[in-house]
Order: sequence, then structure tokens, then C-alpha cells
Amino acid sequence: MSGIVWLKECQKLSHSIIGKKAARLAELKQHSFPVPEAFVITPDVYAKFLQDTQLHDKLSSLDLSLKQEMIVSTRMPEDLAEEITDNYELLSADPRKASELVETFGCRVAVRSSSSKGATYLNIKGADNLMAAIIACWASSFDSVPAIIIQQMVDADISGTMSTDHAEDTIAIKGISGVGGNREALPATYLVSKKSREVIKWESGRQHFKMFCSSDGSIENEEIPKHRREAQNINDAQLKELTRVGTKVEQQYGYPQQLRWVMAKDQVYFL
Repeated sequence: MSGIVWLKECQKLSHSIIGKKAARLAELKQHSFPVPEAFVITPDVYAKFLQDTQLHDKLSSLDLSLKQEMIVSTRMPEDLAEEITDNYELLSADPRKASELVETFGCRVAVRSSSSKGATYLNIKGADNLMAAIIACWASSFDSVPAIIIQQMVDADISGTMSTDHAEDTIAIKGISGVGGNREALPATYLVSKKSREVIKWESGRQHFKMFCSSDGSIENEEIPKHRREAQNINDAQLKELTRVGTKVEQQYGYPQQLRWVMAKDQVYFL
């Protein structure tokens, strides 16, 4: 079926099919900004999942929690699982789509809803775990199922957001240590000059542990020493690089940008 598309193919499709997040990543990648390789599972695949499993009629009489429970407990039909697995394996097996990320971190992926309100599952390894994460993602957004992004996982040293319109000639960068999604962490905030790339001021965050990706496909926590919990978590060189790349994105589009980023081994990636 044609319900799976790679980022480079997303330009041909409307935002209503692939979602705003996937469309944004596709644009950034088209302009040669660092975006981990990904493919998108469109809502058509979910419609076929309902049809092939005969869930549609069964779900109509249930309340939301029971609907979600039934979806999660249903196996992915074999033909859909095979096609998704083929694309998953291309993230590492196809030299045209291979990258340093695969060489460094292996074929582990993030499963993200293309809706800002949808679920995210990180560091997924193996086809069976991938199917379970996709189905769980569908269940979490049952009333309005968006596209799902399957993206190479980055075992981030630091993660955060940046806003290039904080004030004239400055960029606001927020970040935490480790992989994103740590809801207990308060990010540190840095205001950096776009011209000199020097830090104008920064406010400490607070973080008791950081999340990291294990090789077996799980997310683990590592306690941060007490003296580092409110310390500067992004060094000056990393802030300069984030400012450089963020400013280039703003220049490319011609207007201020809100960007989600991670850094691994001092390389910036946009998510």
C-alpha cells in the first residue's frame, strides 16, 4: 500500500495527510539541515488496520478507555507488519538511507505522533516492539488519529528547544541533560547573541537524573551528582553551535523559528 512515505517524499503530500510535524521535518531535511532519517505512517494505514482486524464496528459501542484497551491488545495484521518492518530495516540496511546515527546507535527508533498532543515512544528496538509502539500511539490518539513518524533514535547528551525571536539579535535556548521527555527536569535557559554567539545571560535549571538509551532498547535513568543538578549543562562551544545552526534555519525561512533539538557527540539534530 502507499500509506508509508519517507521524509524526502513528504513534499508531495498535504499537511492533512502527514501532519505538521512531519511536514516540518521534511522541509528542514530538504534544506540540508540535520534531521535524522525517518518515514511516516499515514492515517490510511490505521484505517486498513481497523478494516483488517474488523475493529471498526466493535469499537463503536465502547467508551474511550475500553476502545484504547482493545486497540492496544490487537496484533498488527501480517501484511501491514511486513511492510512496516521492511521500511524499518531500510533505516540501517539501505546505504542510500544509512547514516552515522545507525553506525553509532544501531537500528533503534523513536515513534512519534505527528500531532503535538500525541504519544511518543523512545529507543524502540526490534520489529515486534515497533508494532506495539505504533498501535499504542494509535490508541493514544483514538479520536483523531494522526500520522506517525518513525525516526532514527539519537542517544542525546543534551536535549531542548530554541526560539530565535526572543529579542532583537538574541536566541533563547533551553536544555536538559540526556534524552528529552524528562518531565521532572526544569531546563536551564540561555540567551545567546546571534552575532557574537556569546552567552548574554543564563538561568540555571534543576535536574536530579538524566535519561539515556540502553543498547537493549529501553530508557534508563542516571542520577546526577548534587553539585551538578543546577550547574551549566550546555557548554559554550555547544551553545555557539546551536546558535549558528538555529540562525541558519531562521535565515533560510526568513522569519523567527521555534525548533526542537538534540545534541549527540556535539552534533546538532532537529526533531
